[in-house]
Amino acid sequence: MLIMKNTLKVVALGVAVTLACYALQKMGSQVIGVLGTVNWALVAFSVIGLTVYQWLNAGTWKDVFAGLGIKVSRSVTARLWIKGESMKWLPGGIWGYGSRVSNARKLGVDLCTASSALAVELLLTVVAWFFTSLWILPTAIGRNLTSSALTWVSHSSWMAWTVCGGGALSIFLIPKARILFIRIVSRVLPSMKGMKFQPQDLVRAVVSYFTLCLLNGTLLWLVTLSVPGIVAPWASVIGIGGTAWLIGFFAVGVPGGIGVREAVLAGLLTSYGPMESAVAVAVVFRAAQVIAELVALGGSLLFDLKCTKNALADCDSTVLG
Repeated sequence: MLIMKNTLKVVALGVAVTLACYALQKMGSQVIGVLGTVNWALVAFSVIGLTVYQWLNAGTWKDVFAGLGIKVSRSVTARLWIKGESMKWLPGGIWGYGSRVSNARKLGVDLCTASSALAVELLLTVVAWFFTSLWILPTAIGRNLTSSALTWVSHSSWMAWTVCGGGALSIFLIPKARILFIRIVSRVLPSMKGMKFQPQDLVRAVVSYFTLCLLNGTLLWLVTLSVPGIVAPWASVIGIGGTAWLIGFFAVGVPGGIGVREAVLAGLLTSYGPMESAVAVAVVFRAAQVIAELVALGGSLLFDLKCTKNALADCDSTVLG
């Protein structure tokens, strides 16, 4: 059974890669040509901004714990969050969440509290990105983006929607997936009963996440400015980035939503320029995000190394404040 399961995963990954290569086959040279004309100075500025975004986003984890009545250090939670998030690239896409729960226990909280913190964090993050995606509505009306998006959804993005729909349906159709889902929910929800929720801290967290969503969208907009052929208003790019993030988030089993978010992003950006330029934006922005994540992770590991050399035993211990 295990061999069959692993074989199916490999086959599914192979099919996805093959379809992606086939889809890009005809425009590959055109995309490479566009990449040769990119304003890399703007991209570099976006990488710096995304690195700052990564640290601020990680630090907001502290507000999530505060919303559960738990005081922890922002710097410690940020470093633990960044190290846990780096695990999202492992096959299956859920290891980043599991690692975050494991790292949360280094803050001195039990497993139930750590699981609750993860659930609250994901809920607030999705809410923030949902409201960010709504920015696409008024601009869609003004530029007939709605009709273009619907056309794209029905013709060009069937792979992305199939992945999302298949992942969601697997929870209900595959017995083991359904049992795992039920176990997670049954463990997380009861653990929240004894929590002392702090509404003001939870509001602060969701506002922080929403503000960071706008920052992320602004950095995406800078990337669109760096790529010739794409002329999109700032508000439109904010909404497009939010929509791409949400769809990628619900693409169950896809590490970091990679491929799915890029497909959505490129498809929606074709309303503002040629397909090859839209694909170039998606590729460059993903590369910028990966570089920023690596820089943030490197900074966190260097700090830990410095702590080790200085024989500070509490590098990852709970620090109140």
